[in-house]
Amino acid sequence: MGDLTCREMLYLIGRLRGVTETDLEHVIDDVIECCLLTSQADDVIDSCSAGTKRKLSTAIALIGKPTIIFLDDPTTSVDPLSRRKIWSVLQEIRQQGTTLVLTTNSTEESEMQCTRVTIMIDQRFVTMGSPQSLKNVYGDGVNIEIRLTDEEEIATKDLISFISSRLPGGYVTKENNFTITFKVLNEHIRWGQLFQTLEEARTRFTIADYSIQQCTLEAAFLHLSRSFVAPTSVDHSQATRSFVL
Repeated sequence: MGDLTCREMLYLIGRLRGVTETDLEHVIDDVIECCLLTSQADDVIDSCSAGTKRKLSTAIALIGKPTIIFLDDPTTSVDPLSRRKIWSVLQEIRQQGTTLVLTTNSTEESEMQCTRVTIMIDQRFVTMGSPQSLKNVYGDGVNIEIRLTDEEEIATKDLISFISSRLPGGYVTKENNFTITFKVLNEHIRWGQLFQTLEEARTRFTIADYSIQQCTLEAAFLHLSRSFVAPTSVDHSQATRSFVL
């Protein structure tokens, strides 16, 4: 059916899914706009780029407001603007009660879209949980970035020594004239002690400010893949509506 245009394909799918004739044009216009297909709507499918075909596949999945939608790498080969638009549309329909089952190689996509994530390594399902629970269990800790004031000379060695003595397992990953970055591994994180140490350092060494950043889901996946031993299930308290396999 590659000789059909994108609009004709959507029309065909809409009729097959029982969309009434009176609603069909409006439904098709909506999914075309949602997936940013307006300029390619009347192009023949065989002449479309891989990104346009991917957007068309997503548009087809949305027609008829199904209660469950299966998506396989929906934003692969899609330009950044369209990717963000599709993510926004998927989040909206999920909030309306539609269940999404999503397979993807993008940890960014899974972290943004999914309330439950299943990770596959070497063709095996090895763990499952919310993105936050997976980062808590398999992440490699937090990064602390301390920005130094340039108004006076600061004894950076003393600052590093002070923080290292208060945060066991913490170590410097990057240092330049006005910024020092520490890594603190998960097993050594005590949040009360962490903030108390940083506030004391702010006063004692007159640092400008600091920030704390948790690891990404990608970092958790890489850490898990390096240390994988056996399938594990992760408990989590969030309600689940969508999945990454």
